Amino acid sequence: AILNDGYNYIQQTPWLVVGGGIPIVLATLGFTFLGEALRDMFDPKLRKDL
Repeated sequence: AILNDGYNYIQQTPWLVVGGGIPIVLATLGFTFLGEALRDMFDPKLRKDL
């Protein structure tokens, strides 16, 4: 019953799903890129000696 009510609500206002999903995607991508940048900076195996 609860899932059916939610499904009907999403059909009526799909922009709420998109509006809630975009920040989650952006936060996930941001933390992923931050983690990769930190790994590149601090991993001695990936550093290139001059």
